[in-house]
Amino acid sequence: MRRFYHISLRLVSCISACLATEFINPPAEDDRRDSSVNAVYAKGATINIQWTAVDAILAVTLFQLNKTDPRQFLLGLEYIATSLAPNTTSFTWTVQTRKSLEESPIFYMNLFVQGETSGRANSHAFNISLPGGVQPQSSSIRESPTSSLVTVDATSTPSSAPMATTTPVLAPLSTASPTSTNTPITATEGGLSGIGKIGVGIGVSAAVVLGVTVGWLFFGRKGRADKADITSTVAPQIYYESKYDSVSQPVMPYQRAHELPPNTTAESRYELSGQR
Repeated sequence: MRRFYHISLRLVSCISACLATEFINPPAEDDRRDSSVNAVYAKGATINIQWTAVDAILAVTLFQLNKTDPRQFLLGLEYIATSLAPNTTSFTWTVQTRKSLEESPIFYMNLFVQGETSGRANSHAFNISLPGGVQPQSSSIRESPTSSLVTVDATSTPSSAPMATTTPVLAPLSTASPTSTNTPITATEGGLSGIGKIGVGIGVSAAVVLGVTVGWLFFGRKGRADKADITSTVAPQIYYESKYDSVSQPVMPYQRAHELPPNTTAESRYELSGQR
């Protein structure tokens, strides 16, 4: 019974070790937090990020640590890889960040599993330098505002999990909270401003509409007046009476024109003299 108990403990330990997820490169996080042993990666260089296998869709994020207190990280994570297929254990990363290296050159990575609300593993801290390994000047380093700092324990991870799809993507560097800059509209030299051009366009459109309306009213009224004039000058309808002399052979009739009385239609009347 005791022997079986020892075997069970070993099996549980083995399963726990197999299920553990940790970074290989950069090294896994430890409790020392000794920045003197941090690896230094030049901006623009390529490194092979590695970790132990996980049967789930993964994302890798980047956090910036407070230079004066490595227990604190600056808010605003950056995604460096998203939607990595299950059991993926590495990818090549071109070292980039949108954070200010003058504020702090210290960073660490976090491994997220899709569907989980906290990170699965943290890497050891590392430094990012300017191209060529140049470090930012200490005189230009600014103190980080305490309102943007979050204290983390050695065993805890940030609790903002990224959304992932099933298509593997090595995402370009992006921040979780992008900011936008409002660009004012200014007049260009020797030309109209954007607002001026809009005003001119509206004025031209209004003039065209007004001209079309006036033309329609003028020509429409003139057309109606012309029609009325034509109606009033139409010659009255006439009818004809034919008369023949009382001779054996008819001669060409003469015609007498009369205006029709009101409500009388025009018709041809022929009268032959002496023939009733």
